Amino acid sequence: MYRIDTGCKTINGERVDTFIRGIVSKNSLMEAEAGTNGYQGSDSRAYLRITALSKADFYARVKCNEAGQPITVELCFGGHEGLEAFRKALDFARQVLEEQITGRNA
Repeated sequence: MYRIDTGCKTINGERVDTFIRGIVSKNSLMEAEAGTNGYQGSDSRAYLRITALSKADFYARVKCNEAGQPITVELCFGGHEGLEAFRKALDFARQVLEEQITGRNA
């Protein structure tokens, strides 16, 4: 089992409770934080953060449209350990969002 911490973010004035855990895949260490305030129409918010904590082959880029608004986020991880840690981070985020939306364990 692994430790899960809690956090809180404010996104455009809306509170989002988050859950944080470390991700380990051999020599690749990451931290994932995810949360949502659920389905609330235009006030719905979701949050995801992935942080590389080790010497990971990690690349991130945000692409913007002509007006300067972000429209694409690209995340790239090198090596099978980076891929496995990334997969675990996404799985954790999916579980957190599912549990917060449905109110039950996913």
